[in-house]
Amino acid sequence: MSSGNTTDAGPDLTDWLVGHKTMRAEYGRLAEVAATVDPAARERAEAVEAHVAFMMRYLRHYHEPENQDIWPALRMADPTVAPLLDRLEAEHAVIDLLAEQIGDTSRSLAQRAPILRELQAVLHDHLAQEERQTVPLMRRHLTHAWFARTHERVMERWDRDDLPYLLGISITYATRAEADRLVHGLPRRLRLRWRLSMCHAFDRRMRQVYGP
Repeated sequence: MSSGNTTDAGPDLTDWLVGHKTMRAEYGRLAEVAATVDPAARERAEAVEAHVAFMMRYLRHYHEPENQDIWPALRMADPTVAPLLDRLEAEHAVIDLLAEQIGDTSRSLAQRAPILRELQAVLHDHLAQEERQTVPLMRRHLTHAWFARTHERVMERWDRDDLPYLLGISITYATRAEADRLVHGLPRRLRLRWRLSMCHAFDRRMRQVYGP
């Protein structure tokens, strides 16, 4: 976990930081669509609901490894960071409550739009704090191999049906260099599937949700 080794390259945080960009932007975009989509436009409304549900799973898969793996590893490596991590975990609980409300399909999309906006605002401050305070700790205490194994476990938890949207939404907010790194880091078979079919499934979903 903690390298204690100045030759270790340190963790590759590309996926993690691209996730921050995605969450900063996508919940706000969804709020605008949710507020205006016509429920009578059934196909589009269903696509928006599907994307909202996906983005709630995205958030869950993002926070679980922080709470279960990354923060405990940092606590063990440096017990003095406990107050910071306690605060971040408390913020996760607030965010999880908002996500639960957003996932409540007994409410209309229009009723959930303000909660999506609130989620985006809360995440903006939360993610900035993570980048400012936990990124240096992660680079100092976590090895490349440890973080790669943690990322592999996260990927294994994803439903295969979500993979086109997971890869697509990440690439949407990545720089060219980050996108290349993400795609080249995929297993060869998955990389081929992305190029042949998965990217098209993602593009169809985005056109349904946000328009051409």
